[in-house]
Amino acid sequence: MNLRTISLLTLLLIAMKTFSQSGGPPMLTTDPGTPENNHWEINTAIGFQFTEELVLTITCTGQGYVGIRHAAYAGRYVLGNYSHITEYRAILSEFGYNIAPEAWLGTKDFKEYEGEESTVVSNIIREIETIKKRM
Repeated sequence: MNLRTISLLTLLLIAMKTFSQSGGPPMLTTDPGTPENNHWEINTAIGFQFTEELVLTITCTGQGYVGIRHAAYAGRYVLGNYSHITEYRAILSEFGYNIAPEAWLGTKDFKEYEGEESTVVSNIIREIETIKKRM
């Protein structure tokens, strides 16, 4: 984990204090494996109640990402009956979110937001607020 990821995560958490916390979904990762003895690996994910039925997760796992899914998610999307899946995924696609059919409505890596850290944080917050209004 690098300082940029920590900074982004911290600034996002502070800026999003208006969301109430909830449990988080499983994390996506490009992790190559378990660290060797005497080496540390710290993965942090924070979930927020995004809307009445959706959860927003911000994590530094991998290179960091934003993820959105149903709060009542209890397994693979292909096996569940969740409301508005098609509409939610269409909205997230418009904002460049990757549609992950197994566990998420959509995810977007921090690296997709270009610029300095403060600009990235501002853009993520602005985007999340716009998405929330549409959902």
